[in-house]
Amino acid sequence: MHCKKSNKQFKLKQVLLLAFTLCLAMAASVVVYASQVKEVRIDNNGKEICVKTMVKTVGELLKESGIKLNSTDVVQPGLDSMVDEKVLIVVKKAPVVKPAEKVSKNTVKAVASAVGIKPEKQKVETKDIIQKQKVKTKEKIITVKGKIPYKTESKINNKLLKGEKRVIKQGKPGLVVKHYKVVYRNGKEVSRKLLSAEVTVKPVAKVVQEGTRRLLVTSRGDSLRFKRVIEMKATAYYNSYSETGKKPGSAGFGITASGMKTRKGTVAVDPHVIPLGTRLYIESMQDGVQNYGYSVAADTGGAIKGNIIDLFFQTKREVDNWGVRKVKVYVLE
Repeated sequence: MHCKKSNKQFKLKQVLLLAFTLCLAMAASVVVYASQVKEVRIDNNGKEICVKTMVKTVGELLKESGIKLNSTDVVQPGLDSMVDEKVLIVVKKAPVVKPAEKVSKNTVKAVASAVGIKPEKQKVETKDIIQKQKVKTKEKIITVKGKIPYKTESKINNKLLKGEKRVIKQGKPGLVVKHYKVVYRNGKEVSRKLLSAEVTVKPVAKVVQEGTRRLLVTSRGDSLRFKRVIEMKATAYYNSYSETGKKPGSAGFGITASGMKTRKGTVAVDPHVIPLGTRLYIESMQDGVQNYGYSVAADTGGAIKGNIIDLFFQTKREVDNWGVRKVKVYVLE
């Protein structure tokens, strides 16, 4: 009797333990379910519903709730967003426009309004259709005449003084005729190609003789070596009060700036051009006029500046006969 009672007690304990374990498992399942289930609100085109779900993404939730979407429907937040019970899921249905129908401005506004898009004022740009203009191309052969410049040839002349030049042959330009192929596009020249060139008149070279002689042969046959030659304007003076400011018998009468007495051959110069004391030979550049001859730069004058030389003569008559002439002044060695 004691053993039977013990067996019954043991079985009773097993049943109670199993029941307790099942209760714990069910309680745990309820806790886990309660922790994973989310209560979410869905605004389906203005109709709000509340659902409980354990899915993770918005797309899965809509599929689970039997909400079918078109390609033009708008869902906020997006289909790939995680489900959050604190966020309202909004589904907006856009009206379906048949392909054959023309979409008017009112329809566009209705669609934008349905999906919650506020239309912005946009500038309408009109694109002008530019037609390609026809390109007119024309070719033409033209003839152009031009001058050929002449060359200058130099030749040495030992009879001419150094620095002197003499043209013995005038130059003449030549003439060339050129033929061009010219391409015009819409009336404007775009290219020019030389086809041929023909010299119809050859140029004639200019020939100039250049002197090298530094030896001057005077009218009396004297040979003089000189450093340089200067073309100058020659005036004349004599010992008069009107020209020198001095009277016979007064101090300095007839005496030059260098201290020499005035005589034939004493001349007044600009010391910046010809230094005082320089030996000179003065040659007339006018045919039939006798050369002034040997001279020395001995005097100066207020009016004697630059390439002007003043020649001394003994009498007023000689001064008047000379007047003003061009001369060559040779600076002797």
